[in-house]
Amino acid sequence: MGTKQPTWEQGHSGMAEAVGGGRLGRIRVLSGGLLVIFAVVTSGRALAVRAGPPGLPARTVTLRVAAAEVLTINPSWKKDIKKLVSISSETFEDKFGIEFRIAAWEGWRPDKHLRSLPAILEDLKQKVRPEEADIVIGLVPPHLGGDTSSGIAEYISGYVLLELANPWTMAPVILHELGHVFGAVDLQEDGSVMNPGNPGLDFDPFSARVITLNRERSYRTASFPFPPAHLKEVISAFRGRAALKRHEPELHLFLAYLYVEAGDYPSASSESLEVLKLSPGSMDVRILLANLKLAQGNVDEAITEYQEILALDPDLPVVHFNLGVAWQRKGRAEEASSSFREAVRLKPTYAEAYANLAHLMLKKGEVESAMNYCRAAIKINPELFEGLCVLSIALILREDAKAIEEAGDLSRKAVALRPLHPEAHIILGIAYENMGKMGEAEAEFLKSLELKPDSIDAHLSLAVLLKKTGRDDQAGFHIAQINRIDPNFAAYYQSQPSPEALRLESLALPEKLR
Repeated sequence: MGTKQPTWEQGHSGMAEAVGGGRLGRIRVLSGGLLVIFAVVTSGRALAVRAGPPGLPARTVTLRVAAAEVLTINPSWKKDIKKLVSISSETFEDKFGIEFRIAAWEGWRPDKHLRSLPAILEDLKQKVRPEEADIVIGLVPPHLGGDTSSGIAEYISGYVLLELANPWTMAPVILHELGHVFGAVDLQEDGSVMNPGNPGLDFDPFSARVITLNRERSYRTASFPFPPAHLKEVISAFRGRAALKRHEPELHLFLAYLYVEAGDYPSASSESLEVLKLSPGSMDVRILLANLKLAQGNVDEAITEYQEILALDPDLPVVHFNLGVAWQRKGRAEEASSSFREAVRLKPTYAEAYANLAHLMLKKGEVESAMNYCRAAIKINPELFEGLCVLSIALILREDAKAIEEAGDLSRKAVALRPLHPEAHIILGIAYENMGKMGEAEAEFLKSLELKPDSIDAHLSLAVLLKKTGRDDQAGFHIAQINRIDPNFAAYYQSQPSPEALRLESLALPEKLR
């Protein structure tokens, strides 16, 4: 059984992803503006859990169950799954105040050529969207996933995949995988349900603490799902567990991801090296370390590392993607485009790669090509934040009323996905400005400034709007702020002939979407 945890994907024009093979999988993380994917897959079995005291009011978490069509031939399959979910729900409600409720059912056709659980999980993610549910549970017969594991879970996305051999042997497996969805990792802990080699009948105190801290985790968001208020506490808990030195590589890898979320890249690198000591030769961790080099600005070192990894295995789409990101950081658009195209060739459903190609086209002034790539990305993943933002910008640049209306719809969706992202509010504000909704536009620009007080883009957008609406004195205040932040940019501003030219400058935002 497994949990896919940290891999790494850097967003849009600055995404990096480390996707694993073998025991590693994938998890979405947002850190310091970088859309990152990290992952670890665990294996093992789990047994039933004794209920503990409630302690907390119930939180209802909804499930979307997608069964391979061959399983739906059994007329009692829904009844069997309801019983399994009920067992897990009783345990989680008693111990953590979390209850599970099935909100939707559907059939699903996994690619019959897939044989590994991580590959089938990717298929599930592409074909089954959560819609209004929080967690997606996919069910396949054992022969589709081979005999390597009986389950796998992805922490950030909230996807679970189970091999349904016998419904009555699956209750402990579901319990174990749902533990992973709430942040628990595989441990060498006697008596713990999270012990992959010698499972017990209950959650150990460390796992129970982690799940409790993750109780209010978010769903259907591009951001890290762990409640920020508890980040220091959970890092402290993981560090305390790591000090026991019990040969738990997943623990160290998850701790690395927590450090990434906290912006502590050196500590993330240190924990990654610890994983390599416990699991030598792990390609996943090598990719993670390369991603950390890129995140810390060591672009040349990251490029070298990506190229060395591809020399060993040229068929890793994520590494081609990450290499493209690094080339973008170097300003090498042709090399970046080549890397993203290779990523798409190897993985035709690679939405982030399409979004990055769209960004490259936008920078070249090829607006229609950018729109086409963005639409391809959003078709694959309708909630891809970077794709929504870049398509909004491209539509605004077309400067026709219908396109502007669509840009408004898309940028509102982007803001709903990431309400604390300052550039998303600027894009929405520019869309409103082009609709003639100056009050709404000003409100979005002010919100962006509230989120990022020293944002040149927010001050510039406000200066442009205020100047266009005849409020030159107020515009002057924001020009003075730009001069304080970057005198060179302020001089550039003064050299521009009109607010319209400045408005277009305000759209040079994709670089800041990570």
